[in-house]
Amino acid sequence: MIPVFVFIDQIFDSLSGIRNSSDEEAQLTTAIHGLIASESPVVGVMFAADERWLDLGTRRGS
Repeated sequence: MIPVFVFIDQIFDSLSGIRNSSDEEAQLTTAIHGLIASESPVVGVMFAADERWLDLGTRRGS
């Protein structure tokens, strides 16, 4: 299984509010928990084993 993350701009606000861990990396899971705590929408989707494509738009981001 390969995880795919798609975030709205609020993830960067959440990441900027996190103190760095001992290895000096911002922790994505902590930022996601911050979004949940602020009642921002967070959605997880489990794909079927035979699904291989996730179309997020064009290369231009539209």
